Amino acid sequence: MDKNEAAMTVAEALWSTERALDSAFGELASLLGTVTRSRQDANFAMMVGQDAVNEIAAAIPEMTVVRDRLIEAHRRLGRWEKRMGLDTSRMGNGQDKPQDAMAAAPTAVPAAPLRTAA
Repeated sequence: MDKNEAAMTVAEALWSTERALDSAFGELASLLGTVTRSRQDANFAMMVGQDAVNEIAAAIPEMTVVRDRLIEAHRRLGRWEKRMGLDTSRMGNGQDKPQDAMAAAPTAVPAAPLRTAA
């Protein structure tokens, strides 16, 4: 495998991970909505399941930190792409990447320690 093939393998894995994370974000938001709507539909008191609602809602900012880190990893891999002199003409996933925004975007926010899910 040459360096361009290796880079393409990494790029495809990165794009797949980005899609999966965004999908998980949507699923998490949907779960929060489903839990709260279902409580209402079943005519349960608002306190029923609040502990679970708190845990689901707490996962959102934690996933945001994970997303920030993945974006930063993408940015750093882009820097290596240039340093290594890779042929980037073949490395597009069909999505526009705002070059100026990527360069100017702040680095990931320091993450709070993640808790282990039970």
